[in-house]
Amino acid sequence: WTDPPAALLWHPLQALGVQVPPAPEAAPDEAQAPAVAATPPVRSVLIVGSGRSGTSCLAGMFSPRTHHHARDLYKPQVSNPKGFFEAAHINDLNESILVNSAMARHGADGTRAMLQGFEPHQLWLARFDDAMPAVWNEQHRRQIADAVRDRPLCLKDPRMSVTLPAWLEQVPDALVLSIHRAPAVSVASILRECQVATYLLDFRISTRDAFAVWRQAYRRMVMAYRGGADVLFLRYDDLFDEARLQRLETLVGAPLQRDFAERSLNRTQPDLVVDEECQALHRLLDALGELSFAGQRAQACALIDQHLARWPDRQLSPGNQRLAPSTPAPCAR
Repeated sequence: WTDPPAALLWHPLQALGVQVPPAPEAAPDEAQAPAVAATPPVRSVLIVGSGRSGTSCLAGMFSPRTHHHARDLYKPQVSNPKGFFEAAHINDLNESILVNSAMARHGADGTRAMLQGFEPHQLWLARFDDAMPAVWNEQHRRQIADAVRDRPLCLKDPRMSVTLPAWLEQVPDALVLSIHRAPAVSVASILRECQVATYLLDFRISTRDAFAVWRQAYRRMVMAYRGGADVLFLRYDDLFDEARLQRLETLVGAPLQRDFAERSLNRTQPDLVVDEECQALHRLLDALGELSFAGQRAQACALIDQHLARWPDRQLSPGNQRLAPSTPAPCAR
């Protein structure tokens, strides 16, 4: 395992007074072959979901011949032998937006307390309350504009489950792909990743918090869909379903690399007790997968509203205060 390359920008965690160890110098990556320009009907895609849920596998199915991936992608590692399809500058940008959003909601002291113990590149494991909106500034807009200048694109980052509105502002026609595995599988993989990835060896996370990280990612995606975003929900098993792949190719306007996904790489066999909230959300995601592929948005929104009526309000703050839930907007038909 090798550490991620050094951050290109002063990381916002350092501005909060968090002590960050010096990053090792990284060898320059080999230049990637430029993607071939695609015709206008090909859609850009933004891939979201909890870490360790199949996001990398899905991203790898989008060929560089049809979609521009981020520059300077991380090299493959033991946990992702075929690649992560993430880049340090995209991770840093999303973490900057996360810190900026927390600062706007909780202030500097509250954010410092909330993110105590985190270091750069670890905020995909941070917990934020559902009511915290993404807040970005002009510098973020310029950096996003640079990151999305080559289109159609395929960008992937689990942090994007929170920062998605900032990206959709500049790529409003992108199709958002939310992929999930069973919560016990993803959480077991998260816990294993924290044991083997060198940049996470000093990081501590409980099984309960790992389930909360999984839950917050998909709660965000459900609410994004409920708010009108063009989100397509996929199960990990859909990557091996010919009918689903054909439908996805039709929606994107480009062929997928079917041979990229390998069932043998789905190696996690968990033995974890899943709480009822995660079980209920998992059932909802599976149902939304069926409805979103069928284009049945009104039925999907009705199902979401039923789910929200039973959903405990899980909203974090530095003082652990519970806030009133927001009322969802009418569903677009």
